Amino acid sequence: MQDIRYISIKIKYIIMKRKDKIRVGMYLSYMVFITIIGVASYFVNNLLDLALSVIALILIFSPVLIRKDFSANFPSLIDTLILVYLFLGTYLGSFKSFFERIWWWDILLHLLMGVNIALISFSVIYRLKEVKSHVQLSPFMVAFFSFAISMAAGGIWEIVEYVLDTFFGFELQKPPRIR
Repeated sequence: MQDIRYISIKIKYIIMKRKDKIRVGMYLSYMVFITIIGVASYFVNNLLDLALSVIALILIFSPVLIRKDFSANFPSLIDTLILVYLFLGTYLGSFKSFFERIWWWDILLHLLMGVNIALISFSVIYRLKEVKSHVQLSPFMVAFFSFAISMAAGGIWEIVEYVLDTFFGFELQKPPRIR
């Protein structure tokens, strides 16, 4: 049984398009990289970096889970933007202290996350529109809902930052110069 599974995985890999192979390679490289950082953080007792590594590894599977739940095929641009966001936020932002060293880093990541959420919501709404043919939405309404979902997610994230700062002593909402 294991041989059949291995062969089917090998065939799928051979059939994959070149851009898909590059995307899978990027994801696997990032997963290995973050896993190494997480293990190293564990051994030096840096629990914050360990937690960030675990969260990054969980988030990296979000496109897969969304695809499975909504039967949506996202463009590879969305996968790439999510991977870039995770790299910029976890590795450069937290591990390399870009949040403290570059004053606009947090603004860039908020903007990129807004774009990611808007693109994901646009893809999901468009897919629902395809599946449920009786749903008629104008392109303006699809764009409006994508924008609204992105803004709502941004607002929820700011509330999460406030709660973490207030109750758990994080410093997520302080300007970099004050940190």
